[in-house]
Amino acid sequence: MELIHGITIILGLSISYNIITHIMNNHKIELLENKKDKDEINIVESKNIVEFFDNLLVTKFEYYLNTFIIAYFVSDKELEKKEIKKLKDQFFIDVSKTLNKKHRDLILKVYDEKGVELYIHQTFLRLLNTSNIKLKADSGMDNVNAKMLKEIYKG
Repeated sequence: MELIHGITIILGLSISYNIITHIMNNHKIELLENKKDKDEINIVESKNIVEFFDNLLVTKFEYYLNTFIIAYFVSDKELEKKEIKKLKDQFFIDVSKTLNKKHRDLILKVYDEKGVELYIHQTFLRLLNTSNIKLKADSGMDNVNAKMLKEIYKG
């Protein structure tokens, strides 16, 4: 009789252990899936995040354009490489400090940290180049071609 009670208790504990282990494993899987779902974003959300980020970068660049860069275009001075690097680094710090944690986390769902840094620097340089073409008197494809033709036909 005691042997039957002992076997029943052992079987009961074994079954209980298996049930609890199964429930816990399923719960862990659900938690991982829920976390995975929260970390992933769809294409529309990604597009919205990138548009937000692009708008922020353009707005910040316009500040640098109107306070620093346009003075070089007006005075017909060339921006030296070290000045461009200094402005690019200031621009990066400015953008980085402007973003709050929530926005940073959203952007990091689209890009990794190095990608964000590269994207900010590349956007600055692209916008600087576009401004240079638009605002400088002797820049742009037509002017470059006209300059080259004058040089060719001079001599």
